[in-house]
Amino acid sequence: MSTAFSFLGWFATIYMGWNLLTSLFVRSRRKFKLKRAGIAFLVLTASILFGGVLFEYEARNAGFESVNDREDANGVGIYDPVVWKAEKAADLEQQKAQRAKNEAE
Repeated sequence: MSTAFSFLGWFATIYMGWNLLTSLFVRSRRKFKLKRAGIAFLVLTASILFGGVLFEYEARNAGFESVNDREDANGVGIYDPVVWKAEKAADLEQQKAQRAKNEAE
C-alpha cells in the first residue's frame, strides 16, 4: 500500500510541474493551471504523510521499534527483529562494560 502512495506522489509531482510549466505559456488559462498545480501540491503532501505513516506501521507490525530501527538492522544485514533486539542488547551490555572499565581507570 505504501508503494501506491509513492507512485501517487511521483504522479502528483509530475502533474504539478507540468501545470506550472504550461501556466507560463498559456496566459488565458493561467489561473486554472495554477489551481491544478496547487491541488497537485496538496495531493503530494498528503501522499508523503500517508506513506510515512504506513512505513512506520509496517516497521512496527514487523516487530521493529521504528522505521529507523528497521533501516539500521537492514543496513547490517539483519532482517529478523528478534535477532536485531538481541544484537542491540548485547551491544548495549558491551558499551556499559566498556564505560565501567573506563570509569574504573
